[in-house]
Amino acid sequence: QLSIPSLYYEVSGILGLYASGRLNGLIVDMGYSQTSIIPCVQGYCIDHATKKLNNIGGKQFDGYFNHLLRKSGITLHTNYQLDIVRDIKETTCKCKSDNAYEKLQDDEEMNCEKYEMPDGTILQIGNARHRAPEVLFGPHLVGSQSKGIQHEILDVINECDLGLRKDLMSNITLIGGTSLLKGFGRRLVNELVLSDYNRYNYQLLIAKESKDGLSITKDASSKPVIGSKDTSTSTSMSQSLQLQKPQKINKKTGVRIYAKPNRNYAAYLGGSI
Repeated sequence: QLSIPSLYYEVSGILGLYASGRLNGLIVDMGYSQTSIIPCVQGYCIDHATKKLNNIGGKQFDGYFNHLLRKSGITLHTNYQLDIVRDIKETTCKCKSDNAYEKLQDDEEMNCEKYEMPDGTILQIGNARHRAPEVLFGPHLVGSQSKGIQHEILDVINECDLGLRKDLMSNITLIGGTSLLKGFGRRLVNELVLSDYNRYNYQLLIAKESKDGLSITKDASSKPVIGSKDTSTSTSMSQSLQLQKPQKINKKTGVRIYAKPNRNYAAYLGGSI
């Protein structure tokens, strides 16, 4: 009756991966009301590792940004003004490469960015444009007990098989309107590298600790002869071994993020494919 030859149901994150031309990867779909993290292998979704986060999205971003604007003296509370808040967010907000609460200056005129309202009023947007994106990496700022987006991504990857983790970490695809934030991809890479649970080679550390322990016990068990020349050397060697600590060896974390310019329409493009 409707002249539809066929019908196909698929997860929006999988369609976003199809739009990028790949079949393997980790899709981070950041929408307005929720964020979905979907691991995909050979075009199929790994259901047991998929996560949907209702506390991380554009809605929480807008609310926290409006809260920071009110603290700076800008009050926008009506439905029409909330749309203006969203437009201010899209034009002025930017993610810093590190924590925005560190090394921030006051809301002076030189540190503010101007935004013109529809009625011609000029608003001075200060540090709120840098502090608002922090709610994506720390939902505790809005009273939520959930983890940040970087920790949730690592949890999803660790729930997959060991042989798939490297490919998923090096093929992260961002889709959704919230991921269009300026500097978000670079900040996410830094957070993933800092929060990676396996960034140190623990096997080498354990081997080095056991080697030092054997040498220390050997020096402690050997009894030096009084008056011999080896007494000072043995005590100095034992003290140096006791003070020596194993160095942390940085492991190369291959994090690669794909973010297309039209990723807010990635699901529709994947559906057309």
